[in-house]
Amino acid sequence: MNTSKIVQEENHFEKIEITQGELHIFSHKSVREKPNQDCLGYFSKEGDYKVLIVSDGMGGHQGGEKASRLVCESLKELLESSKTANLREVFLDAIELADSRVKDLRIGAGATLTGVVIQNGYAQFFNCGDSASLLMGSRGKLKYRNIEHSPLGYGLESGLIPHENAEEVGLVEENIVSNGIGFETVRIELSQRIEVSEGDLVALMSDGVSGHFTTEEIVKLVTTGSFEERVAAYIEKADADPDKFYSDDNSLILFKV
Repeated sequence: MNTSKIVQEENHFEKIEITQGELHIFSHKSVREKPNQDCLGYFSKEGDYKVLIVSDGMGGHQGGEKASRLVCESLKELLESSKTANLREVFLDAIELADSRVKDLRIGAGATLTGVVIQNGYAQFFNCGDSASLLMGSRGKLKYRNIEHSPLGYGLESGLIPHENAEEVGLVEENIVSNGIGFETVRIELSQRIEVSEGDLVALMSDGVSGHFTTEEIVKLVTTGSFEERVAAYIEKADADPDKFYSDDNSLILFKV
């Protein structure tokens, strides 16, 4: 059985029952007067694969909303129509298709993309932009984190920026994204295939979430307490200070193998 779901509501929290895993999806629009420019997708084929994606739109009042939606819809379309079992190829084709469709809008829109394919006991991550992906062991050991395509992300990876709150102390300017769908040149970060074990956690998030926490804080947040309580605990924390946490759209996908 195939399952497809795209989420872009103003405020959405859902626990999805799936085989061989547990999945929580959360998205909340910014307190600013604009649509939710984050779009999330979950696609699966029973007994074969699971694909998760978070896209954060950029550009104008409606442009970002349209761009991120096109990213998720392009992936859904190709997953449903493709005859190949090579999901790496399908994902890359979907990025190319989404990039073409966003550019065809001709409104200066763009979108980030961070996603993962889980198949045959392995995970492979795809990234364009500054949204974040993490793979963790059941006890919080970090197995993978993507490089965010921004001055902060590159600075942290190179060691030139010493800590992840560099934006807060003025070492780099906020909200600069150096890559994405719809940009003149699109660069795709592709991880190796990483073996996953029972209890491993995958977290995908827009920068509205990752921008408020260091990697260590995010790992602690999504590995503390029962799995049922983890995203709910983040929502409770964000709801207590919406002007801070919802200054940008917030989206988080948490999947437990």
